[in-house]
Amino acid sequence: MSPRPVLTPEERDLVLREAHRDSGVTRIPIRTSTPSPRQAVGTSGGGSTRPPSRDDRGDSPSSGSGSGGDRIPPLRSSGLPSPRGTRRRRTVAVIVALVVIVVGLAATKLLSVGGSVLSPEQSILGQLVDLLFRRSELQGEKDNRVNILLVAIGGEGHQGENLADTIILASFRPKDGDVALLSIPRDLYVQLPGTEVFSRINAVHAYGENQRKGQGLPLLRKKISEITGQTVHYVARVDFTAFKRIVDEVGGIEISIPEGFYDYWHRINFPKGTEHMNGDRALAYVRARFIEGPEGGDFKRAARTQQVLLAIRKKVLSAQTAVDLRALVGVLDALRDNVSTNFTLSELKRLADLSRGIPDTNIHTAVLTTGPEGLLVGATEVLGGRPASVLRPKAGLENYGEISELAADIFARAKA
Repeated sequence: MSPRPVLTPEERDLVLREAHRDSGVTRIPIRTSTPSPRQAVGTSGGGSTRPPSRDDRGDSPSSGSGSGGDRIPPLRSSGLPSPRGTRRRRTVAVIVALVVIVVGLAATKLLSVGGSVLSPEQSILGQLVDLLFRRSELQGEKDNRVNILLVAIGGEGHQGENLADTIILASFRPKDGDVALLSIPRDLYVQLPGTEVFSRINAVHAYGENQRKGQGLPLLRKKISEITGQTVHYVARVDFTAFKRIVDEVGGIEISIPEGFYDYWHRINFPKGTEHMNGDRALAYVRARFIEGPEGGDFKRAARTQQVLLAIRKKVLSAQTAVDLRALVGVLDALRDNVSTNFTLSELKRLADLSRGIPDTNIHTAVLTTGPEGLLVGATEVLGGRPASVLRPKAGLENYGEISELAADIFARAKA
């Protein structure tokens, strides 16, 4: 092996300068020949040699030492990132920018929707602060029973737009992971709160709205609490437009029809079997009531409504829908003008966190009905100057003792 060449300080600095100048491009090895006081530097092994020029040493002379010539200061690392590192940082920056944009759009949508949908008792900005930095506890959570009144109305453009088409008291036991749905028939004959007037319960909401906009839900909430003996902690009202759009935005729902039927009012046929329904079809399915045979009547209609609600829940909580931003934005848009609730953002998140893992076997359903085992009886009353079919408690008009007992023990009865 040939002895390692010995370079003067000037030659060593020159080699370093050439190597630095080639950084970032294809480098050519620099070799030296036999050491000498003034060694020529070539650009390739065996090439011609020449004395180092001023250009080779740089443009800025400095005081030298040793031979007395110009001395180039030792070079320092530039600190520039490698091309691979630069590409990685750019990729990360792009991802972060996209996340910020998506979150910003979602937050903007949430603020826009929240102002018209969520509880008016706290500003939407305050609700966002609670959502991000505080852990909310649901009303009734300490007592292990959270009651939510679910109401569906026709909405703008429908006949009787403020009549309650569906009334369900949903009860949730957080510690046990149980849910119970109790449907109240729309034809239940009741006394309007604060009046001497009697009507079907579906008119209570409309009466409140006619008195003053926004009073329909509080009035119906008060009446449902009186009927069931339960504190109603939360209310949520949806109209037909929101219902259809929610179903469509999650990609439709799967419904198993145990017995086929024909709705004479809407002239729609529902054959037996499993069907994938869009929003229009699902709404027709839950509203069908003019049916001959065992599938007719309001009680079966209430049961179909519960079936569809559970199908929507299943689709909304599915992994595919949970990561579908388009579906999320579509659902939020559907809620903007067509849903009203007293939930805050943090309470909705708490409810979702507590109920996400509840299996279908822990969801129980019940409908107030007539018959030997039912708590209601049919009757005829004059409404609007004409005879009308209504339902009364078996115990007597405005006597809700038996219904309250059912509501109080609904979880125990469901498991009996």
